[in-house]
Amino acid sequence: MIRSMTAYANTESATAQGWLACEVRAVNSRFLEVGVRLPDELRALEPQVRERIGARLARGKVDASFRYRPPPVATDLLLDERTAAQLAATAEALKARFPQLATDFAGLLDWPGLLVKPELDQAGLTQAALGLLDRTLDEFIAGRAREGAKLAAALVDRLDGIERIVATALRHRDAGFRTLKLKVGAGGDDVAAMQAVRDAVGSDLVLRADANQGWTPPEAIDVIRAWEDRGLAVELIEQPVHRDDLDGLAFVTAHVDTPVLADESVWTTRDVREVLARNAADLVNIKLAKTGGIREALAVRDAAASAGIRCIVGCMMESQVGIAAAAAVAAAVDAGAASTIAHDLDAGLWMRESPVAGGIRYDGETVHLADAPGLGITGLR
Repeated sequence: MIRSMTAYANTESATAQGWLACEVRAVNSRFLEVGVRLPDELRALEPQVRERIGARLARGKVDASFRYRPPPVATDLLLDERTAAQLAATAEALKARFPQLATDFAGLLDWPGLLVKPELDQAGLTQAALGLLDRTLDEFIAGRAREGAKLAAALVDRLDGIERIVATALRHRDAGFRTLKLKVGAGGDDVAAMQAVRDAVGSDLVLRADANQGWTPPEAIDVIRAWEDRGLAVELIEQPVHRDDLDGLAFVTAHVDTPVLADESVWTTRDVREVLARNAADLVNIKLAKTGGIREALAVRDAAASAGIRCIVGCMMESQVGIAAAAAVAAAVDAGAASTIAHDLDAGLWMRESPVAGGIRYDGETVHLADAPGLGITGLR
């Protein structure tokens, strides 16, 4: 089942221990990263909160927070009878010795321990807070499933049907694109789909495939070898297995002739070094959304180049603003390469129009950089 990594849930409860609210929100992350914010009354619960979240969630940057408001009675001041009795006895003893001594009742109110707040039912508050956390996580996970179902339906609607895939390929061929990428690994007949597209577009176009981590290593090898056996000339296969399965990625790379492109497995220079150490891929996909910026992107390029590994610059779903920065990186990658390879910077084409004036310009399959400083953006539209 597909589950969205971005989700939110908020629950609250009025109990004998007071009012409680719990909020859990998350965005996408490669690993499970948990942040916890607790009021002072619940500070000791942090280990249990982290443990319960870790038992229910496997990944995502998760932030959990609690708010607490004690019941009105908790703000009342009560007379500590024992302390009052001791003070009264002392006052009587002093009065017997010093008859003229007057008692300052206003001053007595400041006596330590004379006025106290009601004792907090910590055990009851703990039980209520953890129960509320469980309810919030239930809603959070259900929300992830609902959003994932919508995403799955959208993906199925987009990918379902070889005829639709072929029609899309022909439309882009006729628009001047000479490199096409098929999304595979979603449970369809990837061999038949690739065969149908190759038959439709002919042998002159370059075909790529992106499995988006959708296969196990044996599945990947079976499909890729079937493409090879049919002579479909697939230029590369992108991220055939799960991002963390570097041994599986290396296994696929070693058992097929089609070059393997590491995408989700490589975010930073540390990742690319690990991939290179295992001979896990033939190429590396650089994305600014993964590296966090141009400096690290170029560091990934340099690390790959030191091992003779070529890089492609890709994108997520950035606007022309993000694509302008990615295109600049792509130009830097090409400048240091003995030969060039088509980059994957089509995200701006998904927009009806650019949100900015200036910047990059699309011309069929080509991205033109602005002849201006920086990204070449001159204003907002």
